[in-house]
Amino acid sequence: MAGSAFVVVPDGYGRVLAVSRGRGAWVWDLPGGRVDPGETRDMAAARELHEKTGMRPAGPLSVLIHRPEQTFFLLGRYAGVVRGSHEGDVAWLLWPELIARGGHRARLLDRLRVICNP
Repeated sequence: MAGSAFVVVPDGYGRVLAVSRGRGAWVWDLPGGRVDPGETRDMAAARELHEKTGMRPAGPLSVLIHRPEQTFFLLGRYAGVVRGSHEGDVAWLLWPELIARGGHRARLLDRLRVICNP
């Protein structure tokens, strides 16, 4: 199964874990990326989360949005220490800030915000 997988990791205080698209970049996104051969999308989401943020799922990933090319998961429990990677910086951002810095994905990020905060 090709495509990409992304993870919404809320902190319980209105913030969500976000990654920049490059060190010092203005555009931010949710942790995630391409599904490697032999991976399921949930496996790819867990791997990408760890590679980009240092965090690992400590509970199940729940599907928020599934499209043929992308799946967005919600993760309620996690383990690890947040750290950046060679691909970009990591921060806990309020939803409005992530949406404002989401570039072409701003509308999709706003839809995820609504789903996560009914």
